[in-house]
Amino acid sequence: MAPFKKYTNYLSAALITGLLIYHYLFINKYKTSYEAEGLYATGKIHEVKPYGRGTGYDFIYTFQTGGKTYSSETGINPLHFYEAQAFTGKNFLVVYLKSNPHINRLYISVPIIKDTDPEELKKQVDSDPSVRQKLKTIPSSGWFWNNYF
Repeated sequence: MAPFKKYTNYLSAALITGLLIYHYLFINKYKTSYEAEGLYATGKIHEVKPYGRGTGYDFIYTFQTGGKTYSSETGINPLHFYEAQAFTGKNFLVVYLKSNPHINRLYISVPIIKDTDPEELKKQVDSDPSVRQKLKTIPSSGWFWNNYF
């Protein structure tokens, strides 16, 4: 038992470092791939969840693709909590990667009035230069395990 205790700190540091590296790669994969393999869906915000000591908040949202519902979260950095609560129950554009729908982002700057199919969303986004510009400002994501589990 003593040798295990001796290396516990090293193993813990290696595990934390590995998780941080994976999280960085998770974020980077979206940044480098969303234009090439991004697909569109309608996401609905279900709640605003605080984290830390009241310093930040996340939108908890769901979207459907391929007959499966995915739950995810994204940061709401520029908004106050009470402003963010006004978005609960509303639909917004979600861009997810074709290869892995768990890697996705919700764009609160692109509201969706009615639930439309992905092909129609793609036509709307491609035909509107202002929306294409908004997609270049990538919102923050939650930790990768929030999107998987």
